[in-house]
Amino acid sequence: MDSTELLQGARRQAVLESMIAADATEALADFRRHLESGTGSLNEWDDRFLAFIRSHGDGLLLRGSAEGAIHFIFSPQARAGFWVVTRANLRGKGFFSESDIERLTALALEKGLLHT
Repeated sequence: MDSTELLQGARRQAVLESMIAADATEALADFRRHLESGTGSLNEWDDRFLAFIRSHGDGLLLRGSAEGAIHFIFSPQARAGFWVVTRANLRGKGFFSESDIERLTALALEKGLLHT
């Protein structure tokens, strides 16, 4: 096993262990804090991420983290979600691809958070 495989395996395990059903109000506050880290404010792009939580808050939202700095939330029903990275010198965010959602959904099924 090379270091890339080890990192992927460790990240997969961290995501699996941390994934939980999310309360929309709590998730909105947490992700707002993640998005504001570094700049102290939100921009138009950040508002799109928070709007995702607001628009999917009536359904099941699943959230988790990996490596202490990668945070994610997704809606299995909408097959959409996003991630935020907040490290000392690194900030990033983006919406998940379809293949990312497939992998997250498989982990949620494995953990028993979803039923087939």
